[in-house]
Amino acid sequence: MTMDEWNKDNKRTIDVDPRDIKYVDHPEKNEVRPGQGGQPGQPGQPGGVLPQTANSSLAPLSLFFGIASIVLGLFLGGAPWVGVLSGTAAIVSAAVDKKRKNVAGKKMSTAGLVCGIIGICVSIFVGIVLWFIVKAIQLWGTTF
Repeated sequence: MTMDEWNKDNKRTIDVDPRDIKYVDHPEKNEVRPGQGGQPGQPGQPGGVLPQTANSSLAPLSLFFGIASIVLGLFLGGAPWVGVLSGTAAIVSAAVDKKRKNVAGKKMSTAGLVCGIIGICVSIFVGIVLWFIVKAIQLWGTTF
């Protein structure tokens, strides 16, 4: 028995008219604004667009690059550019996600932005400290 046959026999299908969907968190979206009432192509009208509810793919990517920039900045001190590049990727992907005004991934992209900034700072700091250590060893030799 196919799913369509089962639905016909058991009457389990649900038909929802998009105009019947009500916003609970934002009641102002339920009001019809002047010039929008009944026009196809508007949200909630036939042929309209549905509100975006899924997570953006850039918010988790931003968080991943942000955390990677901190880890790489701490443990790859000999190559601080790796942490800086990863932090830059986190900042750029968070900025693009915020520009899209994606509500679902807002907190995650903010966390990625903060981690990216911290990762860049850590990478630069560790790189400078290691540079001074190398210069001190070159200047004074291996004994301090």
